Amino acid sequence: MDELEPSPVPADRDLLPGDRPFTAWGQFGPGKLDMRVFDQDVWWVDVLGRPHRLVAMSDEYLTNVITFLTEGEQRFHQGTVLRGLLEDIGALLEGRPGGQQVLEATGAPALSEVEPRAWLEGSPLMRVLRRELAARRDRAPHDE
Repeated sequence: MDELEPSPVPADRDLLPGDRPFTAWGQFGPGKLDMRVFDQDVWWVDVLGRPHRLVAMSDEYLTNVITFLTEGEQRFHQGTVLRGLLEDIGALLEGRPGGQQVLEATGAPALSEVEPRAWLEGSPLMRVLRRELAARRDRAPHDE
């Protein structure tokens, strides 16, 4: 078995038996997005399950990924809410608090109460995509 990259996804420290870390690239098959991609700020994983370091992607690729994510924000938000519910069920079965319980204890809103656009723009992935693209544009020579 190949050595996996360390996972940048915090929740991967608490995987359920049989689960694989985010860095088991393409584990769900072609065309399936691992929703944990939104929980980290290092990698994009393409439709074939191949990883791409965000800082190594071209400006055009960064722009295309941002467009793809914003056009699908409702779908990705719903998928993330569902994933959170399933993780909470797993946590409760193991006798530990689920993520939603932790959010409620801190007074934070439930993920399902957050608007999809706000959720997407606040995700570690989108923040880095936007920051990386803006930094490159700032460094680019400006037409005088």
